Amino acid sequence: MSESATSANAHGRRIAADDVVAYVLLVPAAAAVVYAFFLMVTSLAFRLVDLRDLLFRLFQGSSYSGRWPLGIYPNWLRVALTAIVPIGVAVTVPASALAGRLAWPGVVAALAVTVVVLAATRWLFRRAIAGYSGASA
Repeated sequence: MSESATSANAHGRRIAADDVVAYVLLVPAAAAVVYAFFLMVTSLAFRLVDLRDLLFRLFQGSSYSGRWPLGIYPNWLRVALTAIVPIGVAVTVPASALAGRLAWPGVVAALAVTVVVLAATRWLFRRAIAGYSGASA
């Protein structure tokens, strides 16, 4: 039995089928949001010379902070981990759906946000490429 199923049973709650469906929909959406975030940061490489250290620090810091649910952080850090570095969304939203704490309007909103973030990422990346003049320039 999985850890989440064991935890849910320990609290006297069975995992509902619609919670599993929401979770299955939100895991790829969460991964897409994190991918989009890092693609946005990487797109800055067309304007800035050296982003390797920045990307490493962002990835390392966000992956460490994503180990725990957003609820344990102070409000200012919750906002940062949701709006600036979306690792909090990637971790908390699917888990909340599986735990039955996210209603279907929240699931639909999370999927809509994913579409908006991917569209914004595409726009930013295309704009970055349009302004790129080559490595030798």
